[in-house]
Amino acid sequence: FSEILRRQCDLPIRFEQAEVNRPVIIVRGQYRYQPIARNRTHTDEYGDHFDRIDLFEHDHGEVKQSKSCRSFDKFCRFVGDRINRPVINEAGREPENFLTAGYHPADLRRAKAHGKIDELSLLAHLHKQTGLRFEIELRSMRVLIVRRTEE
Repeated sequence: FSEILRRQCDLPIRFEQAEVNRPVIIVRGQYRYQPIARNRTHTDEYGDHFDRIDLFEHDHGEVKQSKSCRSFDKFCRFVGDRINRPVINEAGREPENFLTAGYHPADLRRAKAHGKIDELSLLAHLHKQTGLRFEIELRSMRVLIVRRTEE
């Protein structure tokens, strides 16, 4: 790929893989659904049961949008996308039901305006709703590094 960029776009770069220590979120514990007042387990038109977990820094009341996550690993990836950090599932007991991740667009707008989500607040709200611990740790992660080359 770097050869194509060098030849066709005249970009003198090369790619390298490296192992680096990065802060990640580790999910641990036993899942226990503890819905906030407006949420409950619901059943969709196919008879599948969903626990609704709201992702928010500051509670705005009813969330405006939701994302269906059929597995707990997908839910972890969705949370990771929201906070721009890998979320690694090491939970002992996962949900029996599917999950729906509810969120409010105001959180996205605030994050874009300030450049960062209040990660600790969001994780504290997730803990209250799931009983799981969300812990920040350093883990070795493979990354792709783009370097400028001399030509």
